[in-house]
Amino acid sequence: MNTERRISTLKETLSQRPLEHGKRATYITVCRCLQCRAANSRYSCERAAAQQEGDCRGLVPADKTRQHLQALSKKGVGYKSVAEAAGVSKTILARVIWGKRLHVRANTERAVLAITAEAVADEGYFDRLQLVLHQCRDGLLRAMLRSARRGIHLGDA
Repeated sequence: MNTERRISTLKETLSQRPLEHGKRATYITVCRCLQCRAANSRYSCERAAAQQEGDCRGLVPADKTRQHLQALSKKGVGYKSVAEAAGVSKTILARVIWGKRLHVRANTERAVLAITAEAVADEGYFDRLQLVLHQCRDGLLRAMLRSARRGIHLGDA
């Protein structure tokens, strides 16, 4: 959806309800009152300060992200595990892998590139260990129930 279409959709939405002055969205679509101009100015100043600090929300080519995901995949780490570990959407990473998404947000790229196979494997190891412990506990409980039905106490020999 292109920007002009999104703005026209937003204008339609805003025209169906009373204007909320002092919001950037209202400034972008319809209003140029003092409150809305101030909201837009605040946002612009905050974004400029964030960009100077290195917080870039802009789009970057998805090539590095795709290559990193492919390298992790060769090591046995799937994109869903990477998405969970990085805190990003599985759908976005799937589209990056399939080549349907050519750009990603810079902070998404940083989050994905920070993931290593070892970190995901360690997390997976503990998940598997927890599963085994639950299975052992469940097996022990079943054994105790069978013994109780038979009138045998597990501590008795």
